[in-house]
Amino acid sequence: MKSLKKIMKDEKGNALLIAMIALVALTFIGIMAVNNTGVELQIAGNDRLSKLSFFTAEAARGYVVGHPRLYSFAVMTDADGVDFPDDLYDAAGIETAKTAGEIAEVGGEYYLCLDTPSCKQKARGNVMYDSSAGTKRSPPRGSGFTVGDYSAYVYIMTCEGQFDPLEKGNIASRKEIEQGFFRIGL
Repeated sequence: MKSLKKIMKDEKGNALLIAMIALVALTFIGIMAVNNTGVELQIAGNDRLSKLSFFTAEAARGYVVGHPRLYSFAVMTDADGVDFPDDLYDAAGIETAKTAGEIAEVGGEYYLCLDTPSCKQKARGNVMYDSSAGTKRSPPRGSGFTVGDYSAYVYIMTCEGQFDPLEKGNIASRKEIEQGFFRIGL
């Protein structure tokens, strides 16, 4: 049998102290894991919103292609370019060009709604004639047009895409892309 002195030594609380330290360490590790997971979820959500707003801006590029009035000869004289969808309406508010999506007014500004009726994906932009190198340019190489016979008129389009999740706790994301394009003429 164990002596009484040995039993008293074993009950000083060393095992309890080691167990408590291990429990505190595991608690801290668990708290850090929960916080890290929350941050990762927020990062993933923000990345998703950023991508959706970029895709919306890219969709606005396709809208420009379908509306030749945005890159007509009349745009060449306008120093500020043509805003869309604002300039698709005349002074009386009558539509002057067929729109691909629904037009919405948000805070006094017009947007293209790409996902009607909720209008979470909104786009707008500007098309401007690039007169930095004169009015007549040679067509780019590989475009299939003879250099002496045709001219390339270069335009710059700036497209802004916004994605408003309309969910509590999320903020809207906005992306802007700029791209040059040319129109062939004589």
